Amino acid sequence: MLQAQQLARNYNDQAIPLYRKVVDGLVALPPARRNAANRRLYNLMMAAALNLQGYYNIRDRYDDALQILAQLQPVIDEDERAMLDGLTVEVLLQAGRSDEAFAKLRALAEAPDAELGDWGQLVMGYIRAGQPAQALPVLEKMAQVIDGTPASPERTAENERSDLSYLAGLRGIALLEMGDVEGGIAAFEDVVKLGGAYASNLHLLYGRLIHHGRYAEAQRFIDLDRARPVRAEFWRGVSQQHMGHTAKARQAFDSVVSTDVTESDRSSIMEYILAHYYLGDPEAEGLEIILSVLREEPSAPWLIFYLAGIGWALRGDLRAAKSNLQLAVTQRKSIAEGRKLPRQYWFFARDIVPADRQDEIRRFFDDTSAIPGVLI
Repeated sequence: MLQAQQLARNYNDQAIPLYRKVVDGLVALPPARRNAANRRLYNLMMAAALNLQGYYNIRDRYDDALQILAQLQPVIDEDERAMLDGLTVEVLLQAGRSDEAFAKLRALAEAPDAELGDWGQLVMGYIRAGQPAQALPVLEKMAQVIDGTPASPERTAENERSDLSYLAGLRGIALLEMGDVEGGIAAFEDVVKLGGAYASNLHLLYGRLIHHGRYAEAQRFIDLDRARPVRAEFWRGVSQQHMGHTAKARQAFDSVVSTDVTESDRSSIMEYILAHYYLGDPEAEGLEIILSVLREEPSAPWLIFYLAGIGWALRGDLRAAKSNLQLAVTQRKSIAEGRKLPRQYWFFARDIVPADRQDEIRRFFDDTSAIPGVLI
């Protein structure tokens, strides 16, 4: 297993037969043996199988990746089945086999034990595949599911408000992706009234509004975003910069970088680092934070490598920038989140990286000619 991991890190296909030997052998064992000794062999089987399918994704060998996931189906724990189903859908989408992905998502949503979120996953699948209009009939179906859910002692008025807010948020995202800005705003007005999870994620609206040049409307929702003050202040700075209000933008970014996110808002680390970059990061403070994360965690999430790449591009070291951006792409491919970096993240790169360096890194991103939204 360790040898296979080392070979895979070096993109050496000799890792494949080593992984296969482990997976095939452990899948063939009787369940009692896999589950003995604190389930050590079961956990080894899962690690080897998921590592192998991730490596297949990197190599664009999606049939092989799907075969591994199918091989796990008969032996996986019931509470891990949703994870396996979700990963299968992600691989299908990355492989460009959208119809198969949608069919699987619809089958999961129509299962007797399905929940409202299963329909929501179908909506999100259409949005990821760039087909938001196809999500509209699914949203109508979700409304019918909510209306048809019988009252019970376990289902409170708060549960219904939460479901309606979830539906409104999904509708807003779909409409915004279709270019219906007014419809998206109206949907998120309902989200604000109803509360729920999307009311704590208003950046899904105001980020898109900024990308559409609707700064006044964006500002109103930024002011309502109290869940993540660092995130809201960062986007205030982005909005002010795009309106040409340089001093106000700098004031907002200064406010972000003066915040101790380790104490107040750890989940806003991306905005915290990007604020340094928007200010030019003259002392490389933002980049050094990211590099220290990578020194401590070489297998950090792709977003960390993205931030490192943009930081190096800002400083003019394009070799280091491209190396880190390639690692970010590889990470995303491995976990079946996409073959390139989301075009939404080009928005920040375009703002931060000097124009004469942008062509050097453009190829790492999805279609940069499209108007980007905000990552979902």
